[in-house]
Amino acid sequence: MSSGKTAVTRDVEASIERLKAVDVARIVTDDSECPTEVHVMSDGSKPPKQLVRDIQSVALALHDLELDHRMISVVAIPGSRVLQPTVAAACPGVLALEGIGVHTSAERVTVHVALSGLGREGEGVAVGPSDPGCRCRLVAAATCQAVERLYGAPNALRLEGVESVSVGGVHVVVVVATAVGPASAVRLTGSAPGTAGSPDEGVVRAVLDATNDRLASVFEVGSTPARDEATG
Repeated sequence: MSSGKTAVTRDVEASIERLKAVDVARIVTDDSECPTEVHVMSDGSKPPKQLVRDIQSVALALHDLELDHRMISVVAIPGSRVLQPTVAAACPGVLALEGIGVHTSAERVTVHVALSGLGREGEGVAVGPSDPGCRCRLVAAATCQAVERLYGAPNALRLEGVESVSVGGVHVVVVVATAVGPASAVRLTGSAPGTAGSPDEGVVRAVLDATNDRLASVFEVGSTPARDEATG
């Protein structure tokens, strides 16, 4: 699998994301830069089979690229483009979870996380091995990417670690991350109770606990003060 993306791959992703029902598109390529997987997060307004055909048509018409339908994975989060009233709407700097989508194949797992806040919505995607030990980190990485998108700060939130621990008989998810801004880097920590029915949600909420209301000053957005826990 290729570790980087060519301009052509990014252009194809951008074309797919312009489709009305698509929120986020990510393409995985092999070492020769040929697509091997296409992961799409949709708002659920179009049937997946129709959306797959649309994706194939866009790739072929605009980029002369043939995509086998079997390599296209669509995860739908109904209504993801419409922000519902949440705590994020009333509290600037506080982001809220809108949805989590997970697609698992024999060898890989793709995680989509949708957040709302700051008057908009952001989605993050992470792809990795289909290994139970990697899933928490993938969920956390997708959440960090969604936070970056909301703040318009790509690659500014570095995930340092995520662990599930038991404290006093309570299952807790702990996240450590570093936010890198134009003038400073701030170490952030967050935690959230593990959710028995949805362990992924506990990971997302731990990331939000680490970042909510702490990033505005680091990324120099508005005037909300960040709560520094440790500064490098």
